Amino acid sequence: MFYLAVGEAVRSRDFGTQLLAWLAGECAGRAVVANIEAVGTGAANEEQRVRRLAFYTRNGYALADCRLLDDSGLYDIVTTSPGDFDWEEYLELIGSLGFDAYHPRLVSR
Repeated sequence: MFYLAVGEAVRSRDFGTQLLAWLAGECAGRAVVANIEAVGTGAANEEQRVRRLAFYTRNGYALADCRLLDDSGLYDIVTTSPGDFDWEEYLELIGSLGFDAYHPRLVSR
């Protein structure tokens, strides 16, 4: 999952939690991964980024030990299976979605 957004008018009504629960059911037995704007970078929206990370943590995701860096910025990676996840396969998958025009890389936290 690259991006999950719930409209401001309907936030705090459990829609995001329901979406993640549905996704977990659809992906049973497989890791679910999301990229979120990196926390702790001093960004203007740092408070929003911290709340977003807390949302994923409350919903069973864990912060990975690496980050994704691409042309648009730095992203924290959260996943439902941090210990069993194949990061090289992940990079290959998201790289293939960009039809060889997208070349992200993983960096240490």
